[in-house]
Amino acid sequence: MKEINRERELARATPTCPKCGNLAWETGTKYGIRSECCGMWSWHRAPLADAATHELRKKITPLMKELEGTVPHHTIINEMMKRAGLKGLQQAKISEMNEVTARKALAALEDMVMDIMSGQTLTKGKR
Repeated sequence: MKEINRERELARATPTCPKCGNLAWETGTKYGIRSECCGMWSWHRAPLADAATHELRKKITPLMKELEGTVPHHTIINEMMKRAGLKGLQQAKISEMNEVTARKALAALEDMVMDIMSGQTLTKGKR
């Protein structure tokens, strides 16, 4: 499995810095490729992100895991995409999310957790 991920990582292009337009500086680590430029960074050649975006992304994963205890993964993704207004699975990939998308996804997931805690089904009465 790790070998497949490594091949996928190497097949991706080096990210371009959204601030200066240059290709990111890359370092090979035991965890994979770390790209960085202008105070932004990413792993595995994902788009570069600042610290605020990384913090938002870190909050998304525990909420998804909490929901996965009661709801199938594909239902969580589909409902999050619908509530956050995301178009396509690429936008729903945590490592690809920019700050705006991560905020929308986090709000949608928090809303979904509250719905389940109040005894509602995820899709009942929602858009």
